[in-house]
Parts: sequence; structure tokens; C-alpha cells
Amino acid sequence: MRNSTLLVLITIFLILTAGLFWLLNADATIDNSAELSSPNNQAKNQAYDPSSADVATGMSLSVVEAPADEAVFTLASQIQDIATAYSQSAQYPRGSQPVLNPEQVIVFSAFEENATSFELDSNMHGQVQLSVATKQYQHFSGDDIEVLVSVGKVPRTASVDAIAILSDINGDALFTLDLDTGFKQSWELRGAINGSDLAELDLPPELQIAATVEVDGEVFFSSAALKYNDPSATIVGLGNANPNAEYLDLPLKIDVHDAGYYFLSAVLFDANGKAPLVQLQEEARLRVGDQEIVLKAHIQALKVSANEGPYMLKHFSLRRGAEDGELYDSAGNSAIEALHIEAFSFERYEDKAYVDPLAQEREAFLRRLSSVSGN
Repeated sequence: MRNSTLLVLITIFLILTAGLFWLLNADATIDNSAELSSPNNQAKNQAYDPSSADVATGMSLSVVEAPADEAVFTLASQIQDIATAYSQSAQYPRGSQPVLNPEQVIVFSAFEENATSFELDSNMHGQVQLSVATKQYQHFSGDDIEVLVSVGKVPRTASVDAIAILSDINGDALFTLDLDTGFKQSWELRGAINGSDLAELDLPPELQIAATVEVDGEVFFSSAALKYNDPSATIVGLGNANPNAEYLDLPLKIDVHDAGYYFLSAVLFDANGKAPLVQLQEEARLRVGDQEIVLKAHIQALKVSANEGPYMLKHFSLRRGAEDGELYDSAGNSAIEALHIEAFSFERYEDKAYVDPLAQEREAFLRRLSSVSGN
């Protein structure tokens, strides 16, 4: 009996895995900037998705660790939770998702996004903590590259020296940085390469900062990757923002340098730029020159916060998808940090509910699967 129960459980799990694969690959995540974020922080920078594979991972753990009967019940309950979360997000277009938890919107401080940090064994001090960071991961031509090398778990009296080298991913040195030292609960060594100096170099887009640190005669090494390239396109302004049926249209003007298929995302905040209200995304194929992508905030997403405006639009992310024969996506940038949007009464919109028949089918599939797995 127990073996048959386990067999049913395994069959259900395989069906669930296939179903979730279909479900999760049908919808894009809210944050398209993840592919442009630092490879050192991909997990940290993952966009919030209530139907994400983290939930599925939890289910697989329940199957392995729990007794068979308990696992069946846990599996059914977790599928119900996924269906409920999916139903909630499917009330809104995937390109206009209300921010239900401000932690969905991740804002990195300088030197936080692109940092590697390791605790390394030391004969003198037991362990030494070594961190190498650049101010941001994505750099554009003309940007300075600012570097911070931090050494922790060493005494004030330690003798610390370091050198940092800009190199390609093969380790070939391109530029050596002079590091200044300071002390703030740990050794901090800072340096920068002026963008004008880099203009004279023929740089590949994939680079790294390699740091060698000597602490009381012991040598330690670490590195941090970064990107440095011309922007594929630049956000330069806002067109006529206005209610259009059940949407607030936000047309962003874009100066396109490389034709291709583009993905644009931004976050709509309150007037003070403090409270995130709606995550927006859109995609379109753009030609070279003056182009436009319209972000669309749905009335039902706007009504979640009961905020009619004014708004502030910021946290822009723009990228061009790799075409056939190209290895990487390419990042765009923005000449504008934030855009102010005037207020519009909700009465200016058509008060329509958002309905996605395909999403309803997926939810029904999850409900049926939950019912079967609970029997």
C-alpha cells in the first residue's frame, strides 16, 4: 500500500513539474533587468514572482522528507497556494503589476550590486574577509570605473597593502589602479579609472577587477566582473502621458543606436518617489533613430494603492535582446533619472477588470491538480 501511494505521489509530482514548467515559461517575470544585473548577485536581484520555482523547490523537499501520506497533503496544499498566488497576479496584465510588497522593488546602494565577498583562511588571523566591488555592474563608454576593496577581520595594527588591475576575462591586464586606504571598522581601499583614460583603450565588453591584497605578509586574491560598452539605446524623455480606456499610457521616447528587439521596464512611484505603486514592462522591435515604447498602467493596478497621482516614474531598465549569431543581450541607458506624471482622476479611465482567458485556464489546471493530489 505504501509503495502504491509513493508511486501515485511520484506520478503527481512529475505531472506537476511539467505543468509548472508550462505555466512559468508562459509568462515573463516583471523585472527584465535581471539578465543585466551582476552575475555575482543574480539570486539577490531576482524579480518577485508568486509562481516562481522557489515554491516548486519547496514542494520537492516535502516529497523527499515527509512521510508519503503527509507529503500528498502538503503537496496539495502547496499547489493550492500557487493557484491562489497565480490568481491574484493574473488580475492584472503582466506588464502592469501592483507592488503589494515594497521589497519587490530592489534598489542597490553604490558598491552593493556588484560585489564579491569571501572569508579566506589565514595562518596569521584565522580568517580574513576580502570583498571586491565596483560602484555598479553595467558601465557605459565614458563612465568612470570606481572600485572598493575591503579587508575585514584583521586588527588595526595589521599591515595591509593591495593592488587592483582592470583586465579582460582571460586575465590580460589593461589598467592598474592606485588605491587609497582608509579605516571604517575594516580596511577600505578605494580607486577609480577615469572614463577619459579608458576612451583610449580598445576594451572588450566583458571585464573584471582583479585585486591582490597582502595582509601581514600573506597574499589573498579575489575579483569582480563588470560590463563596459556603448549603450544600445537611450531613454531621452516622455511623450504625452494620458488615460487611454482602462490604461494610463506612458510613452517613453528612445534614441535607438542599434536596431533590435527591446525590453523596457520601470516602476511607478507616488509623487515623492518613496512608495512604489506599479511595476511596468513592455517590449517592442525598434528601428534606429527616434522611437517610442508605451508603458501602460492598468486602472485596476492603480486602484490597489488608491493613488490618483501625481506620480514619479523611475528605475528604468532597457535592454536589447541578442539576435541570431549574437552571444549577449546589450544594455541601454537613460539620460533621465526620473519623470514626473500629472494626476488624473480615476473617473477618466474605463473601469474594466482585466481578464486573461489563458491565465484562467492555467489556474483551473492548478486547482484540478491540487484536487487530484489531495485524494
